[in-house]
Amino acid sequence: MNFKFFFLVTLFLLSFSSKADEINPTDSINFCQLFPDKSINKSFKVPKLKITLDKEKKFYRNLMAAKVHGERFIDLINNAPLDAQFKKWFNGKLSFQGQDDRVCEFKIKLRLTGDYLDHLSINTNDGFSFSALIKPRNKSIESLSEFKLFIPKSRNNEIEIFGNTMANMLGILSPETFSTSVEILNRSHRYLIQENITHNFLEANMINDSPLLEGDERLKMLGFEEDKAGSENTLQSVKIENIGLPYDIRYSLGRIKNSKWSIANNSNLKISIDALNQLNQAYIEFLERTKQIQSVSKNRLDFRILSSNEKENILVWQEYEAFIDTLSKGHALIPTNQQFYYDPSSKSLFPILYDANFYFPRKWTEVTVPETIRNDSIIGAKSLLIKVNEINPLLLWSNIKDRNASYSQEEVEVALENIMHNLNVLLNRNINRTEQAKIVDNLVFFGNYPNEYNSNKRLVYSIGVDMFLVCLPLKIDCQPINLKENEIEDLISGRLKVEDNYLIYIDSWD
Repeated sequence: MNFKFFFLVTLFLLSFSSKADEINPTDSINFCQLFPDKSINKSFKVPKLKITLDKEKKFYRNLMAAKVHGERFIDLINNAPLDAQFKKWFNGKLSFQGQDDRVCEFKIKLRLTGDYLDHLSINTNDGFSFSALIKPRNKSIESLSEFKLFIPKSRNNEIEIFGNTMANMLGILSPETFSTSVEILNRSHRYLIQENITHNFLEANMINDSPLLEGDERLKMLGFEEDKAGSENTLQSVKIENIGLPYDIRYSLGRIKNSKWSIANNSNLKISIDALNQLNQAYIEFLERTKQIQSVSKNRLDFRILSSNEKENILVWQEYEAFIDTLSKGHALIPTNQQFYYDPSSKSLFPILYDANFYFPRKWTEVTVPETIRNDSIIGAKSLLIKVNEINPLLLWSNIKDRNASYSQEEVEVALENIMHNLNVLLNRNINRTEQAKIVDNLVFFGNYPNEYNSNKRLVYSIGVDMFLVCLPLKIDCQPINLKENEIEDLISGRLKVEDNYLIYIDSWD
């Protein structure tokens, strides 16, 4: 009897001791967060990261192949492409010291990210550095958000931290961004860490799950191709009515980012289809207008289409444009580069700040005001200036410093002063009341496209929630198409290809 009692007590103590040393998945959420918790006002300790890859040699070979392939186009354009074929997933592990100094370790998968080779650097002394997308492989622990690892120069260095931090303080949806040391491939480099725009991003910003959308660059990047003989490199461009459009831009419409959420049930799918229809209307109108005024860089999406013509929601876009104009050259407003979330209650698409290409703000003069300034930016400057005036410069500097940017308090105060000056310059500009005529017939949009670019494209229209028609351009030869659940997911996320034809979702059939 005594032996049995002793055995049970020992077993209990061993069990308790063992569990005390384990990291409970629920507990880990409290200290293994990579980004600050917006729901609590607590200082954030930036961690140093260590990444190990399961197949390092194979990853090395992939990096070298990406660089060699991209540099074959260097004489054709200012930058060389980072081709999709080199964005393969590799398994590995990520570790860092959590918020209470315990070590956090996650199984991850990693791939290269970025459109061009400015996201890949090979230095004889320092080794490789590269931009990458990182996802957790263990879905049972939600404390690790997806994030991107950026070579600092690919985002103009620490100004990315300044811009995103200030945007957050202004109530503009933007991903958390900080700088830290990352050890990978046996070398340590300084990187920018930026949360990826996913379910966790919406949750952190206290937004209900809804469609996340972005410009679809899949067909745009097909412009970089080698001819069948492999003897020369070609950079395609399209000539329509003596107007040159870069790459396959006319088929660069919208896509759903969180497509797994979209296909979870019919309600989600209907909301996602509605969101995609609305975004594609804005893209098609934008591209028709682009053809008329013969300019891509000076043209932006119509905020009225994005906002269902609701004044309050249009103002959100106008303030966003004024913010982008005072801190960048408008890169975040290039349609194929934009990201959005859709609010089904207001039937409006809202901006998510992404890839703004910020630069340190300088005071404008009448000569240096950007040529791309539009009426919307001038209108948005008034209410945005009120919000910027309410920012405490010391708090802004503190938040930026917490994210490991090296700006001094004086530099932050100067930047803030320059932004307010530039917003005042916008307010003093005249609004051009001339309205651009809207395009009514969308069919011509594809009909005028050269046959060689239409030959492997098929346009898809929805009938109801999960029924679709596939057509040639101009709604010719339309046939019902049966799509499985995974094919619907691929369609709305811009990834569906059937028998060498790209299937591109356009709109609901009417």
